[in-house]
Amino acid sequence: MGLLFLAAGNKDFLLLELISGRLQVRLDLGSGERSLRSAKGLHLSDLEWHTVQLNHTQNNIVLTVDQHSPSNLRMPGPDLELNIEEGVLVGGTAGLNQSYLGISNGFRGCMDKVVFNDRDLLSNLQLYSGYKSTHEVSMGCSSQFSATEEDPIGFSSSKAFISLPPWEVLQEGVFECDLHPSAKAESGVVLYSSGYEGGFVAIEIRDGHLVISVGNGKGSKTELHSLTNVHSNHTWYPIQLHLLPHSIQLKIDKELVKASLSQELKVIPLKGPLFLGGLNEKAVLEANGSGMSSVASGGASFTGCLKNIKVNTKRTGLPQATISKDVNVGFIFKFHVLRLNACPH
Repeated sequence: MGLLFLAAGNKDFLLLELISGRLQVRLDLGSGERSLRSAKGLHLSDLEWHTVQLNHTQNNIVLTVDQHSPSNLRMPGPDLELNIEEGVLVGGTAGLNQSYLGISNGFRGCMDKVVFNDRDLLSNLQLYSGYKSTHEVSMGCSSQFSATEEDPIGFSSSKAFISLPPWEVLQEGVFECDLHPSAKAESGVVLYSSGYEGGFVAIEIRDGHLVISVGNGKGSKTELHSLTNVHSNHTWYPIQLHLLPHSIQLKIDKELVKASLSQELKVIPLKGPLFLGGLNEKAVLEANGSGMSSVASGGASFTGCLKNIKVNTKRTGLPQATISKDVNVGFIFKFHVLRLNACPH
């Protein structure tokens, strides 16, 4: 989901966005806002390419997907022209502040042949001051946008991470995955989820061992240390973090460790994104007071691979990611050399 296209004026606008697999057009030519959605049975979030055409002629708006199933809208008069003083945006709002935007997430995925009034907007994406700018855009279509939940995720730099929707933990919650660290990565963030008033839950690698941290942001914190050295065998390790009302427990391979939670730590409602593999800049600032050694050393990401990721027993991965940075589908930097190697099977 996310914003695909925006022709932005001070009052007039034309906005095309993807919401829960369906396209939605919002349009105001000066005589009132109207909206139009693509056909109900047509689900676009299916890892396939789709063609989209949006035509505006006088009062008539026609949205066509894959050259069939057109949806129609008739705009009220008398205003029929679209005035776009703010310019044209593709894939996100670029910080534009207009009341008609509401909450529009940036689009994650690939686009090709974006044409507006016969102008190819994606041709020559060089930066021209005052004319064209880009942010987190690359040529080609990354394999992560066609990945499934079954594909391993490789974290290949000290800034790598993916961000998933918040982890819902009511009475209890379970996080599971298989973990394969690179041979040289002694530390790094594996999981981080923030709560209210500085609370958090985290998994990190310290000196080759997994450490679970649960804190409330007010000085109370519990740490749970595993004895298994995840660098000793250069293999996959199944891990499971189980949050319970009065305790936490970690399974790693055949090892099970538990710790009781104090009264102050029994309820930590999580609200922030679920970060895997590392943190973004905002989360690093949030986590600075957590006492996590990985964050204290600059927010270093876990270097290696994760697969078979489950949150509350539900399979998840790159298709559900809202943000990703320096990740690959099934690849890692191994042994700290500039050569990509496939995540082991």
